Amino acid sequence: MLVSLIQLDFSSAFRYNAVLLILLPVLIGLFTRWIYLYIRTGSCRGTSVDHALNMVSLVILLAWGVVRNFLYI
Repeated sequence: MLVSLIQLDFSSAFRYNAVLLILLPVLIGLFTRWIYLYIRTGSCRGTSVDHALNMVSLVILLAWGVVRNFLYI
């Protein structure tokens, strides 16, 4: 998927891993916010919304990994 993204082939990247491609902007935004908070305050503590987005993203990625692997057995 990363090679497809580097080559700007979004349709191929979507075929390789659709869920990760959809969640990638959210994860990049959360990571950017985490870096900003660390530089600004010296602490990585985000808001409850940040924590909820992290947990929802993690659950979605884990569920997708399980479902995706069961589909190809």
